[in-house]
Amino acid sequence: MKPREEVLEWFKTHGHKFRHAVLTATPRFYAPHSAQWVISHFGHWIRTYHFVPSKRSTDSFPYYDNNKASFIHHLNNIDLFIDDSEQNVKDVNKSGVDTLLFPQPWNSNSKEKIQDFLQKIIE
Repeated sequence: MKPREEVLEWFKTHGHKFRHAVLTATPRFYAPHSAQWVISHFGHWIRTYHFVPSKRSTDSFPYYDNNKASFIHHLNNIDLFIDDSEQNVKDVNKSGVDTLLFPQPWNSNSKEKIQDFLQKIIE
């Protein structure tokens, strides 16, 4: 499926003027396909893709943010940021968000056991 030409043209003309994020309500099964379509056609402008699962009776996963309004509300309430980049962790921490550095061979937390790291999240 190709994108609507007028939407694509708008992005070509005005896309650089804004930051773009996608928030869609789609069944979990289709979310990867939807994300691939969005990024392949609009990835030049869109950097982030989010979905609120359109729940199906066959789904058995934690269900929170059951609508787009709930999801948007929580974007302003970030409890914890986890990343493997020390610079990203430092930058986010400056904004007052709690952060954890995920252990990887390339960072200063490389010696921490994953099990110990994961325990920190729930403490």
